[in-house]
Order: sequence, then C-alpha cells, then structure tokens
Amino acid sequence: MEASGLQRLLLDMTVLDDPEFAGLSPEDGGARAAYYRRKLLRLRQLCSRDTLLVIDNFDVAGDDGLADLESLGAQVVLTTRQDFRPHFAQVDLEALEEEDAYRLFLRHASLRKGDREEEVLELVRQVEGHTTAVILLAAQKEADGFTTGQLLDRLKQGLRQAGDSEVQLVKDGKPMKGENAFQVLCAVLNAAELPQEERKLLANLSLLGPQGIAPGNLCLWCGLPNRNGLNRLVKRHWVEQAEDRVFLSPVIRQVAFETAGVSFAACGPLLKAWNRWYEGLSGGEQYLWRETLQTVGEHACLLAQNGEPGDEKAPILHSLGLRCREQNLRAQAEALCRESLKLYRKLSATNPSVYEPDVAMTCNNLAVLLAGSPEGRKEAEELFREALKLCRNLSATNPSVYEPDVATTCNNLANLLKASAEGRKEAEELFREALKLYRKLSATNPSVYEPYVAMICNNLANFLSDSTEGREEAEKLYREALKLYRNLSATNPSVYEPDVAMTCNNLAILLAASPEGRKEAEELYRESLELRRKLSATNPSVYEPDVATTCNNLANLLSASTEGREEAEELYREALGLYRKFVQIVPEVYQLDLARVCRNLGRFLQSQGRTEEAAVLFQEAKGE
Repeated sequence: MEASGLQRLLLDMTVLDDPEFAGLSPEDGGARAAYYRRKLLRLRQLCSRDTLLVIDNFDVAGDDGLADLESLGAQVVLTTRQDFRPHFAQVDLEALEEEDAYRLFLRHASLRKGDREEEVLELVRQVEGHTTAVILLAAQKEADGFTTGQLLDRLKQGLRQAGDSEVQLVKDGKPMKGENAFQVLCAVLNAAELPQEERKLLANLSLLGPQGIAPGNLCLWCGLPNRNGLNRLVKRHWVEQAEDRVFLSPVIRQVAFETAGVSFAACGPLLKAWNRWYEGLSGGEQYLWRETLQTVGEHACLLAQNGEPGDEKAPILHSLGLRCREQNLRAQAEALCRESLKLYRKLSATNPSVYEPDVAMTCNNLAVLLAGSPEGRKEAEELFREALKLCRNLSATNPSVYEPDVATTCNNLANLLKASAEGRKEAEELFREALKLYRKLSATNPSVYEPYVAMICNNLANFLSDSTEGREEAEKLYREALKLYRNLSATNPSVYEPDVAMTCNNLAILLAASPEGRKEAEELYRESLELRRKLSATNPSVYEPDVATTCNNLANLLSASTEGREEAEELYREALGLYRKFVQIVPEVYQLDLARVCRNLGRFLQSQGRTEEAAVLFQEAKGE
C-alpha cells in the first residue's frame, strides 16, 4: 500500500508507453516502493505542459503525494471539497441547483407507487443540495424500500436531532466556510437509524485515513462474525470500497468520528489490533502506511481524553507513540507518549507495584524523543533521571528482570549528558556501568544481549573519540561493535544492517583523522553509504537523514584529494538537498545540520575560487 491517495493513484496509473508500467504493481512493500520511484521517473519523462491529468472527487485535506504530482510537469485538473491554494489555481463551484440535485437523486433511486416528486424536491432543499447527502438519502430509499414521504419524515427528525451542532468541518485547524455540511450529514446519519453493528463499523473506520483497511481485518478486529453489516454500509454509500480495502470519504469520516459513538471502549480493540498488525510490517511497508499511522495517532490522542479508564488506553498510546517516533512523526509521537505517561502516573498512584515499571519505560521513551531537540533536553534529563531512579529501585529487589532497564537508561542518560562539558564525567560513568551490566547479561544470554553490548561499545567509543587520550580505546570498541553487528547482520540483515552502516560511519570518522587511516576510512564510508541508500529506498523518512550524514562525511574526506574533488562536490550537494528538505519539516532538528553542510560546501567552493557561490552558502548557514 502507498503513503497517500495521490501516490496510490500514480502507482496504479497504466502507462501504455512503457510495458514495465502497463500492468499491476508489485504487492511486496519494498518492491512496490522501488517500482513507484521508477514509475514516477518514467512519468516525469513522458509528461509535459501538453499533458492533462484529471482527478475527480479528490477529498483529502492534505496529501504526501502533492509534490510528486506537481513534479510531473503536467497540467492537473482535480475536483475536491478541500482548499488546495496556493498549490493550484482554484475555481469555487456553487452547490447543485435544485433541479440538478433532483436528477442526482433519481440516478440512485427509483420513484415508485406512493412516491411524490414534490417530496424529493423537499428532501433536496432540506439538505441544501449537498451531493453526498442526496446520494446517501437515495441509497437509503432503495435499500429500505421507503416512500419519499417516509424518507422525508425521517430526515426532518434527523435534522431536529442534529440541531445546531457547534462542530464544523475543519481544515488546517480552521472551520471551512460556506456550508453547514456537517449538520446536514449528521441529520442524514440520524435518519438512517443504522444498527449498532454498523455504527460501530463507522466509528472504527473513522479512526483511519484514506488508505483504509482490508474488509476482513476491519470486521475481525471489530469482533463481528461476518461482513453483512459492512456490505450494507457499502451498498448505502456510507463506506467506499476499492479492490482490497474499505474507507470513508473525508467528510463522512469526520461525521462518523464525531457522532457514531466513537470511544475507547468501542474502538480500543481495533486500535490495538491495527497497531499489532503495523508492528509486524517490514520497515518499507511501515513507511508506506505512515499517513494512516499519523491519523490513527491523532484520533487515539483525542479518544484518550474522554475520561474512560486508562489501563487499556495507556499501552496502546505508548506503542503508537513509539511507532510514530520511528517514522519521524515527532509531534504526534510526543503527544501520544505524554498522554500515555499521564495515564500511567495516575494508575501508579494507586497501584505502584504494577505500574511503576510502565512509568519508568514511558519516561525513558519520551525523554529519548525530547532529547532530539535543544529545547527538550532539560525535560529529557529530568525524565531520564526519574526513569533511572525507578529502575534502580526495581532492580534492587528483582535484578534479573530490571537490570537490563537500568543499563538502557544509563546509556540514554549518558548520551544526553555527554553533550555538555559539566556532564561528561557522569556520562562516562554511566556508559561504563551500562557496558558492564550488558557484558554480564550477555555472558549467560548472548543471543539476547550481544546487540546491546555492541550498542554500548559504539556509544562509549563515540564519547571517547572526542579526546586524544581516548582514541585508542575508542577504536577497539568500534571494532568490537562492528564485528558483533556484522555477525548479527549475517543472519538478520533487515534488523542489523542499519547498525553496521552506523558503526562503519563512526569508525571511519575516527580513522579519517590520521593519514594512515584514510584509506580504510573511505572504504567504510562507502560501505555505510551503500547500505544507507538501500535502506532509504524503502524507508526514506527514517534513513534519508543517515544518507545525508554519510554523504557529508565522505565528501569531507574526498575533498582533501585532487582526484576526489568532483565526487566530493556531488556528495555535498546531495547532502545539502536532503537537509533543505528536512528543515522544511522539522527545522528545530535539522537546522544545525543544514548550516554545517552549507559551511562545508562553501569552504570547498571557496578553495576553488568560486567565491560568489560560497558566499551564498555562508549566508544560508547563518539563516539569512
């Protein structure tokens, strides 16, 4: 599956000019992502300003595929309820005229004995010609066999129940102007008087984005024995159905979320099952479902605030927060982890023996997230220290269970403290404590704890390599970590190749500082870059920053030799392009990296006498 509706559209588009892209796309996530990139390149080659793409009824408030669509260079016409300015020139269309809405109703429903044209016209007036409402009413008439008079009575009752709802359709945090579509569709939903089973399906579907869900999974995770209720919703046009999934249109999704009985009690099982399903996907497939993860996380946070008991909510929120962190959805991850921590603290206040471990775990994970930005470091340190204190207390009475948690939190706090001069002494002590604990644990259970030994070796080596006297020990630790990661990657590459790439990069940085180590450093950088490019191909949101880092590092090395200068410039520019993109998304995380690459490339160009180009980059580095 794809990361967004537009990407899905482009992926499934038949390209008759090229046999490779005329048939079905691959099912495998990694192959599918690679296929999409090749197809996008081919479409860019084929499209021109004379190419017209028409996309009907594209009702998505925001879409990751907009940039890809614009990059094709074609002219695009799309119909939508959303506001796509300034991306596209936009023509606002008025609601259907009464006669047109009447004809739309008759396209979906037949008039029989007892039906009256005047009543159809009144139905249209009551819903203000809203096309979705007209279609839903017509489908209800056909499904339930109502006369137009009976349907009109139900609608009027539904309008009274909906009342003057204060909830409005919202885009980018602002109410959409013009129509009270929300109230109209609430009334139509009330008029439908759907059975509880069908309202439950709508409520659960409203938590998901436009990618939707496989019909079988939806019914199974909602605890339903069959698809009868879902089939009825599809027939009545409440639910859209594609070949392999069902989903709600954006406007119906919001109506269902607000009015169909959404609660953690009703939707918790689906959230839990969906999260478990998502965890089982490969890294590339997880990236392709990133948009749905973000939508699920947003809705889970809203549900968590409705006052229901927290023992079921907290673990789901925490797990979703970790998944969002892995996909660089930082704001969503922070919101989920904070809500989870709030719930665990409340539970721990009355039952500490059960929930203190969860408080410690969530403190630790939230702190890891906050430590990634300068403004979050102070709170991160407080959370790490709270987690470490709890883990030490728990380990005192149950070391076999909680010593690994002590080691993990020591490592995390050390990574934070090492950045400040006053924290370096404590950081080294914590790194060494963590390494000692993991070596002990690995001696009796190497299959579980060798990866942790490798991790701490790498981290302690990073720390020691900053000082001249620590470089010899740092090299030994890096080589130990790299050997362990290579062995682990030989049997489980999908898990440990990222660690091999990281350690190659780190050891190369150390070796590049001495003339005798530069040859091996270049080999290690190239190995790291090759691995990171491969990983980024299927999961760019996670691994593109690593590609940028290694491009910059290898460029620094190559720029010192005459024969390497051309490649060095290419690598600097690749890193620069990536960091510029990242800064648009998370400026607080990547602004310093962008400035560093600007300065590196600027100095490189300056050394070649290209002073004007260099000056522009130096200005960009200053944020000007």
